[in-house]
Order: sequence, then structure tokens, then C-alpha cells
Amino acid sequence: MWFGDLVTMGGGTISGSTKALPRGWAPRSRRKFNPDWEVWLSKTTPRDPMRRSGIGKEAAMEGDARSITHPIQQPIKTEAEANSAFDDITYRKGMSFIRMIESFLGEDVFRDGIRKYIAAHKLSNTTTADLWNALAEASGKPVAEIAAAWTEQPGFPVVKVARDASGKITLTQERFTVHFDKASALEWKIPLTYEVRANRRRRAC
Repeated sequence: MWFGDLVTMGGGTISGSTKALPRGWAPRSRRKFNPDWEVWLSKTTPRDPMRRSGIGKEAAMEGDARSITHPIQQPIKTEAEANSAFDDITYRKGMSFIRMIESFLGEDVFRDGIRKYIAAHKLSNTTTADLWNALAEASGKPVAEIAAAWTEQPGFPVVKVARDASGKITLTQERFTVHFDKASALEWKIPLTYEVRANRRRRAC
């Protein structure tokens, strides 16, 4: 109603980010009014320990780690391409990415950005860049720079943490794959939250 009719994506591109917005709003409401349900941990399919499926995003991660994957945002030229675009990566990975951005910006700031986006583009067509710009304007953070790698290229990273003898922490990333030996090496800008135990303060970077 809000993200498909009042504000509609321009033709030629299917964006899982904007398709995932309405899909993710129902769990947000359930989490707010029934936090004990732990909706983000719910299993939408039976768990199979051999195939990493069960929690919704795991089904998307399984496909995204293989050679059959595709970016969240992809150009559409034919009806057949449009029909094949609506899968776990479009919806579930898109929803997980939107949730990551919301966590990075904060719920109130994220909501302000969505309101700006709807107010600025109601009864018209938009691009994904319009959504990132609205969120960046509300937060003052480089949302478009973070979103580019997550939505315009396939796959996802594994972040490794190492600490040397002096206590220095080093973070590295690499693309996670399954049976995909010739996968392209890619990089992501990854919002991270860490906690310093000395003062129990949580920080985002």
C-alpha cells in the first residue's frame, strides 16, 4: 500500500530493498507489541542442519553463497526476468539488509528517513538512490556508500576478528561461498557494533 502504490519504483529495475520494506514492517510491529515472541528468530521453514535452512535469512544466505546468486538490485528487461527476480535473495536478503541499516542508523532516525522518502515521492516513481538519499539526509551517515556493495553485487562477507599479543584488534573480510571456487573477490562496507567491556559502552562504526 505505502511502498508499492503511494510510492512506486521506476521501471527497468527490481530492487529487493524497496520490495523488502513492506515485508519487514509486519515483524517490526509484532516485535514492538510482543517482544517475547522474538520474531526475528522465528523459523519459517523446518530446520535442516545439513542445508543451513530454518531461520528465514539462512535460506537466502544459502543461495547467495552459490554460483546461482544475483544482486538484490537488478535490471529487468523482460517479463521472464521479472518473474525470476522475486526470490529469497530479493525478499529475505533485502529485508535483512534493510534491518541492518535500521540497526546502524537507529529506529527513530530510520523511521524519519522513511517518512522523508514517502513525503518527497508520494504519487510518483522513485529509484533506490532516492531511498538512500532520504535515509542519509535523516541520519547524516553515508547510507548510499554502504548500500552500493550490498545491493548492487552478489554474495555476502564473513568478518574475521584477530587480536595480537599487544591487544590490538584487526578485522578482515572475505566473501563467503559454498561450492563456488571461481567466485569474484568482492568487498563490502560493513556497519559494525562493538562493546568495550571496561565501561560497557556499545559503539557503532
